Amino acid sequence: MSDFPAMPADPNTRVTFVFLALASVGLVGVFGQAWILHNALVDSYPFKIMDIPSSLFYGNIGQAGYYVAVVSGILSILASLKLPRFLTSALPVTICPLAYWLVFEIAHVSAGFSFEQMREANFDGYTGTMARYEFGFEVLSLLFFGAITGLIAGIAITKLASPQRNKLP
Repeated sequence: MSDFPAMPADPNTRVTFVFLALASVGLVGVFGQAWILHNALVDSYPFKIMDIPSSLFYGNIGQAGYYVAVVSGILSILASLKLPRFLTSALPVTICPLAYWLVFEIAHVSAGFSFEQMREANFDGYTGTMARYEFGFEVLSLLFFGAITGLIAGIAITKLASPQRNKLP
């Protein structure tokens, strides 16, 4: 006898339960990724002590990026209604870092920093270009590990909630 409650027998209730479980996993990932990227730009080396582009510039990107990324992640959960169910947990953790990166890149392009300015050494030989690559690497690593984790969680939840599972002895 298992201590876990049985899945609802009604197929509509089962679909809602599975969607809510997958959406919850996706939301935890979205808020976690957005917080990590916000922390990187607002409170962490090298962005916090940059001169060109300034730490204020990166802080503003961190603030705006957080909200854009979270809203994009939530909207992607709604968009996942038309996709296979297991993607509901993977899509938001893929869209969130991409939206953050888009805000980061748009801010750099719209600020109009020249290549010479981006190659000026700030401290310890650190440049704006190096900071840009470092942030890109962090985004790509979050995207990769978020997508893998989201897919594994999505597949596991949908398999555990399948009606065939309840028929096994």
